[in-house]
Amino acid sequence: MQIQDRTGEQFGNYRLKRLIGKGGYAEVYLAEHIHLNTLQPAIKVLTGTNLKDYQQDEFLREARTVANLQHLNPHIVQIRDFGIQASKNGVDSDIPYIVMEYASEGTLQSLYPYGTKVSLERIIFYVNQIAEALQCAHDQKPPIVHRDIKPANMLLRSIDHILLSDFGIAVAGNTGPHQALPVKEKGAVGTASYMAPERLSGHTRRASDQYSLGIVVYEWLCGSRPFDGTDKEICYQHLAVQPPPLYLMYPHVTQEIEKVVMRALAKKPEERYPTVQAFAHALEIAAEPALQQSHLTQQPTAKHIRGQLISTTEPVTSLPIMSSGRLAGKPARPLSKKIRDFFELSPQFARDRRYSFFRTIGTVLNILSALTIGWLWPNPYIMLGGWIFPVLIFALCVRAIEEKLAIFFGIMVALYWGGVGWVLGSFIASLLDRDRLFLSIFIGLIFSSSSLGLHIWYVSHKNS
Repeated sequence: MQIQDRTGEQFGNYRLKRLIGKGGYAEVYLAEHIHLNTLQPAIKVLTGTNLKDYQQDEFLREARTVANLQHLNPHIVQIRDFGIQASKNGVDSDIPYIVMEYASEGTLQSLYPYGTKVSLERIIFYVNQIAEALQCAHDQKPPIVHRDIKPANMLLRSIDHILLSDFGIAVAGNTGPHQALPVKEKGAVGTASYMAPERLSGHTRRASDQYSLGIVVYEWLCGSRPFDGTDKEICYQHLAVQPPPLYLMYPHVTQEIEKVVMRALAKKPEERYPTVQAFAHALEIAAEPALQQSHLTQQPTAKHIRGQLISTTEPVTSLPIMSSGRLAGKPARPLSKKIRDFFELSPQFARDRRYSFFRTIGTVLNILSALTIGWLWPNPYIMLGGWIFPVLIFALCVRAIEEKLAIFFGIMVALYWGGVGWVLGSFIASLLDRDRLFLSIFIGLIFSSSSLGLHIWYVSHKNS
């Protein structure tokens, strides 16, 4: 399809100054307000379609999606207006357009062209911001999956502030461990090099965005994407070929970093991190030792030469401040910070209503169990221990729901409640003059199975 340059045309109160980008169904122009010359937004114009075409639904969806998200997170591109330019001759189609914030520094693709390695501290810095924006979208009811995560869709408001853009093919719907988002398209849409394996069969999940971000991290670490070739060849590799190893091939990539990236690139969505922000956090923790060992790092900066944004490197003596605030210039984190990080919950988990129910019921039951033990065994130390132990194990259990240790701590909690049931059963048997062993085992099994069942129920439904 031939691109029509609309430079000089007026859309609403904006005049198009120059073409700055184009995609499969839209062009992006730098524009200026006809009355306020200092106001220079970017205008995304739908091309080659009419109001009944599918691409327009996509276009309108993008406007609605971003409008709903932009007030919730500072790393999502801002929309300032939306309109439909009426046909001037009555023959051409009406043209929808979106007035957006203009990111004057370009994109991360222009800052780091393909083949460029990005310093580790900058990778962490950027990934934290992108993961924060994606998590915001994923946390919506229903969740929103971007489906086209790549450096070209990561805009630079400034060299240190990333904006996630191009929600044109985002999709919303309910997800669960065995349920994918509803996809109307026939076949997968997006960019093959960054596409998650499950999307090739039309099944989109929140973990699909994590996979795409993992490809971006892989590319930044070594300067090339894990899979190359034609689109068909790349899609086959996404489905059947493991990414080439990073550890030992690249000196700055430690075994811990490789492990985190490879988990994000797992072929099965359920084997990736439970949330995209959990992936970002794990990557930051894995990178900390390597960054702490470096006394003099190479930090990318941006300079303008003849109106073009180029990437340079300059030595710095301190690490950048991360958006999450976890990675600082100090040689090591204090013990209190490590403890807080260990018990910290992701925003999605902390806002989950099921988590509130799980936490409240668990806390109440643990207090009741401590009072019961203290009543049956009138000893303050036993009562205190009977309260501290389950509370601590329960806290570890709740935190570990995001990790593989979840079932381990769940079993420990269940065993504790089995013990409480045993004690209570023994007491009831003594009152009723019944067989103590049978009643103790029976009540203990009911308590332990109920505890484990509740735990398994929550873990299995957490990401739904």
